[in-house]
Amino acid sequence: MPTLLPAVALAAANSVLYPNLKRFEPSVIPIDVPFEREANIVSKRVAEIVCGVEDVRRFAEERVAVMEQAGEHDERDRWIFFRDVPSSTKYDMLADTLRLVEKYKTVLDFKMDVNQPEWWLGE
Repeated sequence: MPTLLPAVALAAANSVLYPNLKRFEPSVIPIDVPFEREANIVSKRVAEIVCGVEDVRRFAEERVAVMEQAGEHDERDRWIFFRDVPSSTKYDMLADTLRLVEKYKTVLDFKMDVNQPEWWLGE
């Protein structure tokens, strides 16, 4: 089996979780997948630097309202997360990915040997 860099291995694991997690946990939304959560936190941090905290909050509020009106509850909840999460949040994507991989490794094909110790290091 070829070795993968840690970031690639984590992205690969999250790419399997993203389209499959809802089958096992019907209430999850995309933001519950670790790389989506991390991406939203980082994008909020960048948006606040570029556009300002108040403009980002106002935009997120507008998106929440639009998604609510459209009946897009998963997207509404994602925008609520984006609006409410502090951009300074230190999120541990590795820990959450490992937790979910451990939980679902018997029912999902991660296309790598996630039973190996420290599989995400690619060694």
